[in-house]
Amino acid sequence: MQVAQTAGGIEMLADSLAAVMTENTAAPIMALIGGLLSTASSASGVVMPALIPMAPSLAADVGGEGVRIISAVIIGSHMVTVSPLSTLGALVMAAAGEDVDKQKLFKSLLALAFAGLVYAALIVYLEVVFVVKNF
Repeated sequence: MQVAQTAGGIEMLADSLAAVMTENTAAPIMALIGGLLSTASSASGVVMPALIPMAPSLAADVGGEGVRIISAVIIGSHMVTVSPLSTLGALVMAAAGEDVDKQKLFKSLLALAFAGLVYAALIVYLEVVFVVKNF
């Protein structure tokens, strides 16, 4: 991450994302991106260290607060941890007994992960648009 930050990669990615975001959509989009990345990698070891450093730049570019963007990344990346391509889901797959249909379990875990991703983006969007805007 230090190399990417020193080379300007974080700022470049933040600028690219800010071009397609608004104040209301920044957090839900970051929840989706965090969740998608976390379906095949570690939420706390890979996704959050990669995306959280962009929060201040994104908040400055699109408006709003960095804490909402950081929270969205954390929520989105953790809602899909049951993905069979990620650590927790892989552990579930490995611990499944011989009597378990592994293909069905794989598909079920992947479907649950993507349902969690949609749910995370929805609750982040509703919080940003309705709860925050009414205070």
